[in-house]
Amino acid sequence: MKGYSISLQRSRMPARPDQGTAVVEFVIVLSLLVFLLFSVVDMAMLMHSQLVLAHAAREGARRAAIDGGLTAKVRERIFTQLELGGLDVDRVEMYMSPYSAPYGWSIRLRLTYRYRPISLPISAVWGSTIPITAEFITRSERID
Repeated sequence: MKGYSISLQRSRMPARPDQGTAVVEFVIVLSLLVFLLFSVVDMAMLMHSQLVLAHAAREGARRAAIDGGLTAKVRERIFTQLELGGLDVDRVEMYMSPYSAPYGWSIRLRLTYRYRPISLPISAVWGSTIPITAEFITRSERID
């Protein structure tokens, strides 16, 4: 029986001028996709902060209506809701007018949160902090 010898040598192909373009295109597309992904995540976190802030303002306004103005219970309710939502309480400014209201008077509560973006494109467009505001107006229910 005769043996056959098979040559496993690779044939050398001549170098093409577009040989590395696929890798370069992949890197460009991947960097754009990562850029887009971080922007979408940052905008989602911004919207989450807006929802948490609105909920905290609503809860605080409701408590203020029951108490007749700004009390320690109102502050506690607002700060609790902010902490449960994962927001930094130190970056929240609170404005209430009037501080004390008799029955039937309007009470206005405004919370402003300074959101810090994590992605470069968002911070390049809007700056290092983005102010988010939630405002609720209710009537005092406290009867003296």
